[in-house]
Amino acid sequence: MTVACSHGILGSSTRLSTPGTGPAGGPLSVVYAASMGGTGSAVRVVIVALIASITQIALTVAFTSLTFRDELSAELALGLAAMFLGMLITAVAVGISSGLPGHIASPQDGGLVMLSVVAPTIAATSDAPGETLVVLMGLSSLAVGATLLALGRSGLGRTIRYLPYPVLAGFLAGTGLVMGQGALALAAHGIGGDATGGRDRIARLIVVIVVALLMTAISRSSLSSELYVPPVVVGSILAFHLVAAILGIGRGEGAERGWLLPILPSGSLFDADTFTVVARADWGVVVENLPAMAPLLLLAPLTVLLYLGAFESSLDADIDSDREFQVMGRAGAVAGLFGSAPSYTQFANTMLVQRMAGPVRAVPIAVGLSAVVVLLLGDSVIALIPQPVVVGLLGFIALSFILDWTWGLRDRISHTELALAVLVAFSIPVFGFPIGVGFGLVLTSGWFVVQYSRISGVRRIRDARRVRSNVFRSADDDLVLVDAGRQVLIVELEGFLFFGTGDAVGRRVTAWDGLDEVRRLLIDFTRVSGADSSAVASFGQLVRWARQRNVEIIWVAMNPGVRRALSPLLAVCGPGTTEVDLDRALATIEDEQLAARSLAPRRHVAALLELPVVADAELRRLAAGDVVLHAGQEVDGIFVVESGRVSVLGGAPDTRLRQLGRGAVLGELGLYTDAVATATVVADDPVTLRHVDAHRIEQLERDDPAAAALLHRRLATAVAERLRTANDAVDAFRDRGGDHIGSNSDDTTR
Repeated sequence: MTVACSHGILGSSTRLSTPGTGPAGGPLSVVYAASMGGTGSAVRVVIVALIASITQIALTVAFTSLTFRDELSAELALGLAAMFLGMLITAVAVGISSGLPGHIASPQDGGLVMLSVVAPTIAATSDAPGETLVVLMGLSSLAVGATLLALGRSGLGRTIRYLPYPVLAGFLAGTGLVMGQGALALAAHGIGGDATGGRDRIARLIVVIVVALLMTAISRSSLSSELYVPPVVVGSILAFHLVAAILGIGRGEGAERGWLLPILPSGSLFDADTFTVVARADWGVVVENLPAMAPLLLLAPLTVLLYLGAFESSLDADIDSDREFQVMGRAGAVAGLFGSAPSYTQFANTMLVQRMAGPVRAVPIAVGLSAVVVLLLGDSVIALIPQPVVVGLLGFIALSFILDWTWGLRDRISHTELALAVLVAFSIPVFGFPIGVGFGLVLTSGWFVVQYSRISGVRRIRDARRVRSNVFRSADDDLVLVDAGRQVLIVELEGFLFFGTGDAVGRRVTAWDGLDEVRRLLIDFTRVSGADSSAVASFGQLVRWARQRNVEIIWVAMNPGVRRALSPLLAVCGPGTTEVDLDRALATIEDEQLAARSLAPRRHVAALLELPVVADAELRRLAAGDVVLHAGQEVDGIFVVESGRVSVLGGAPDTRLRQLGRGAVLGELGLYTDAVATATVVADDPVTLRHVDAHRIEQLERDDPAAAALLHRRLATAVAERLRTANDAVDAFRDRGGDHIGSNSDDTTR
């Protein structure tokens, strides 16, 4: 499948192909694009790869510096080695295997911000704080990777969205607050922690603020503005070195004054001790701090889903989230073995690639390989990155989190939800991530219960004056049922029932205008998904009210789960108080109401059965369950029900469209139109039928035209009455708006 993606910033478009379906799906797509001379030209891909690599290196340094600061600044080289190994593994693995060519993944801010919170504790309690922190990073990455992989393999990737939105928003805004605190500390004291103060400190703060505000302003200036942030990072680095060259500030002076990163050991970031980190780590401290990383198991998948959703919207592409979860899960787990922080999608750089180079795999692979340069050359590369740009980048990301997940939501969620999100956000810097997220879950759960308890669970209440079962009734019968309909009240429930629902049902029932005439109360559970045991107490009040007023309660269409939850009530109400569905419950009540009136047989029915051509016709006897007619069957003549009842079935196998009794005619449409039977007809009881075949009717028309005319008039009357009933149902449906049963009207909620 290919999806066209418009790239407005470049005034052109590319094609996004799923792997294996076209040139864009493989690592050599850049060569193909270059030969086509489009947005993926070789020069453009090289430029984009260079910008993305520099930006990713700066981000990785920034995130690592945020965690390895103050007492841990001496361990910065160890942290950088682990992080750039993670960048190498995840960028290359995801770049090759992702279903979205150009997808860049790397160690991300969420895990590192959480690690920065526990880092001071590790520094104070461990004899090997650097190694301990790296091991904690690796285990966190392993856990997040395993979670992503499990969600992707099980196809449950999108179910993680059920985390309450205020908790997610509060977590991300809180992440911004913690990151902002770290950025301010780094701006004031330098990444090494011992930078000179005075005018340099003030100047650094000014530059950091300018860089952060400039990036924030650019990122909010237009729909495509995220593309300009990486070039701003590169431009800021170049501008700094130009000014430093003019002022004659060298590497040593720049590091001492806090303008450049601390001087690292020359050569590679690796040394003989790099590969013995696990053995030297303080595992007691690791185990003690590992639970603090638990929120990442929920929030990392959610963040990935948000990014994937943004890609789908921005690129007009279908992205298989389960596949992306698996790809990033495997890569992140492997990176965790080398001490890297949790890794997943890098949004800004991925959008840069998609917009400026198209869906090519060469760029993320190049970004990953750029980590090798840093790992091998160490300080020679790190020296090129100015501290104010790194810290300004952290400040920009912090501002983006705070603004996007507080002010940016003001028109999208309720004020209550926004207030909950802000409370969660401010609790995170004060109490830490686990307590902050737990606090948010408690708040939102309580708020949800309060809000949901206000929902009555009552879809509608109506009486039976214009509600019918699917049993065919004559006009005389209808008049009787309309008159008796006030005695039957139907309450349709919906949703999940818990302690507040029964009270709401009771309030709605007792507010009904014609309550004094009600003798039967039908509680319809057709649209109820489930119930818990707390609903028993509330419904119990309704049962006591019904007993006091001598009203019979009939429980209708209860699924097994609801039946189990309300079983104590059913035991109290006794047998015979439940029905399979509303249609059968209404049919039983209608039969009792009609029987109580001792109605005379309908005139046209009696006359039809007494016609000689019908009375002398072939007699057929069927047992209950026997099929009278099959849908699609050719019908020879007509069938007249002499005794018993038959049901007309359609749709689902057991759906009863109509029930017909004595005097009902079957097959009359086929007699006049040669149509086949449109539905299956099954005997409900032992049934006797009279079959008048078409040949006999034709013979009657020749031999006794008057008798034939009388037969046709009786048949026309039966058809007209059935049509009237159907028209009543349609009129009621249009007037009331909603579902209907037989000739049911819809909502007459009082």
